[in-house]
Amino acid sequence: MDLHVSDPAGTEIYYNSKTSPSGGRLDVDSRPGGDDTSTHVENIFWPTGGGAPPGTYRAWVHHYFSHTGSPATYTLEIKVGGQVIHRETGTLAPDESSTVFEFQVGG
Repeated sequence: MDLHVSDPAGTEIYYNSKTSPSGGRLDVDSRPGGDDTSTHVENIFWPTGGGAPPGTYRAWVHHYFSHTGSPATYTLEIKVGGQVIHRETGTLAPDESSTVFEFQVGG
């Protein structure tokens, strides 16, 4: 599973583009190997204290690949100002994406 977030300028942060000019950053591209079925966490964040520019953001999860070709579950949690504003859990087939969640930050 891969986390994707686009910022108000339209810059997409994900495994192949880990930072944005707006200050967003992917902390780790967590890729399980072999038969690994443990939990893997990816975070995209902006610096605390108003680091995220105001505007519309979009977040989604993509099932990039699977060693077994099997569906996999995910949990997408969005926090703004330390508060959870959205949480969803789902199952995706290989090369399938979740529904895009759009949200506002600031003014």
